[in-house]
Amino acid sequence: MRILALLILTSWFAASKAQPAYQLAPPLLRSSGLFFSDTAQATLSFAMAGARIHYTLDGSQPTPASPLYQQPLSITRHRTMLKAAVFADGYTPSTVVSQEFYAPGLRIAGVSGTLPHERYAAPASYLYNSQDGGTHHASGQWLGYQCDSISWTIDLAGRQPASQMMLHVLYNPSAWIFLPRQISVYNQAGSLLHTLQFTPEAQQPAGAKALWLSFRKGQYRQLRVVIHPLNRIPDWHDGRGTPGWCFIDELKVY
Repeated sequence: MRILALLILTSWFAASKAQPAYQLAPPLLRSSGLFFSDTAQATLSFAMAGARIHYTLDGSQPTPASPLYQQPLSITRHRTMLKAAVFADGYTPSTVVSQEFYAPGLRIAGVSGTLPHERYAAPASYLYNSQDGGTHHASGQWLGYQCDSISWTIDLAGRQPASQMMLHVLYNPSAWIFLPRQISVYNQAGSLLHTLQFTPEAQQPAGAKALWLSFRKGQYRQLRVVIHPLNRIPDWHDGRGTPGWCFIDELKVY
């Protein structure tokens, strides 16, 4: 009987060791918002005894050797990338959650130009109110477009040194929302400063994204940005051949 019991115990132990460890769920990340004036606050939580949340603030992947989360984090540096994951003995670490934080940038006195679609209209001032629209296009903060081109003139309230523009956009193919196919920024004299082009990819994860246009640093009183939404949804999508939607909730100049 002892031999039989030993064989059963040995077989059970070997089988349990062969089974893959369960993967932990990711931590819950809450923050005061993506955009901040002085400081942004971020909290992380995970309700399981023995679990530990480790994080980084430099964009690197968190490991058990990364700082241990113990209290709310204060973010003060522009483009800080917070990443966090849950670790526990006997479990596979969770997937990583992340969020980037942005300083206010230059003061914008006004934005004028192409109006959004009436179904997703919001005042142009929403483009520089430092309020992100989350990940749902009907949150009330997103300006939605389905047209050939969007042209905005950005009044910087006097000559200011600038070298970057950021557009915070939404990507959600299940709602027919895509990145623009092209973005171009011009100076007040109409000279092209920079152009970005995008090709939709089926495997690209949905979510809000920051698109950056860098250009030669100079003194600018006004800038003009021209955005071309996707005019033909690719063949891998159910909406193939039709125009895509473009949603933008924030515009920053640095």
